[in-house]
Amino acid sequence: MHVVLSILGVAVLGFALNVLIRQSYNVLFVLVARPVTWIICMLVLGLANFALGKCFGLRFSVVWWGAFLALLANIPTAIQRADERKEIAELEDQVYSEWGITSGRLKYRLGLAAFAVGSLIGWLVMYTELVAP
Repeated sequence: MHVVLSILGVAVLGFALNVLIRQSYNVLFVLVARPVTWIICMLVLGLANFALGKCFGLRFSVVWWGAFLALLANIPTAIQRADERKEIAELEDQVYSEWGITSGRLKYRLGLAAFAVGSLIGWLVMYTELVAP
């Protein structure tokens, strides 16, 4: 039963983080056109995930797998053919420039990296024990 609850917890947490990442992207990155604010929000979301997990007494594995699944769900898929990759990159740049955002693809990836860094810092602060000599 413990394993089933852990798997359910990972699925629910991963889904919730995925929704938060995508909705914050829609609001902050696209509608308000503040990608730097979104990148900071992703850093805070990574930290808050581990802080809330610790406050609610969740096991580390549940919090970590939830964050990992949410991060995986938001990584853009790889395109195999080079000509398609270049065409899609140009189309994405055109869409971002219509929205008034320069280097949108880079800023999106920086936001995902900020979530990963925030999660790492949250793990270090919340789930590791400091040993004093």
